[in-house]
Amino acid sequence: MGFMVPTDRKRVMVLLLVLAGVGVLSIAISFFLQLFERRAVLPQELNDARLRAGEISRDIVRLSNEANEEIKALGAIDPERDRVRAEWLVNEARNKNKEAYDKAVALSNELKRMADALPQVKSSDAERILYQAIATEISLVTEFIQYTKELNVFLESVNALLASNTRENQYRVQ
Repeated sequence: MGFMVPTDRKRVMVLLLVLAGVGVLSIAISFFLQLFERRAVLPQELNDARLRAGEISRDIVRLSNEANEEIKALGAIDPERDRVRAEWLVNEARNKNKEAYDKAVALSNELKRMADALPQVKSSDAERILYQAIATEISLVTEFIQYTKELNVFLESVNALLASNTRENQYRVQ
């Protein structure tokens, strides 16, 4: 009998909320920037960083979904019977998670560029709203980065369990 990959509903919900937040805020920032572009001239650096941030956000969502699918598939197989597939799924999930982490770091850099360009915004209302949106996005990205680190620890524990089905490794996965 194989092991089941536990699903921690709270962590899954946090991930989904963070991913939804990243997506919604990216759309909101784009919307507000377009709205404020009509009233105030926004610096090109801000617009360029916004476009890059949107692309990166989409990549993060895609990679996180792909890693989640690999983990679901892992939970559905018997790793004792299909160890090679189980190891492959763990490695794929780790690779997707690592790539999502790298993208989140890149996204935080784009958010920093956007924040650095805020003083050039002529409208104080636009600057205030953009500042709040960027601050919230930074908070979500920081939480997501922490989540990817925790997921990596979990995947390492699953990998250790696949290599040696000991009580200690079982406990670590649980």
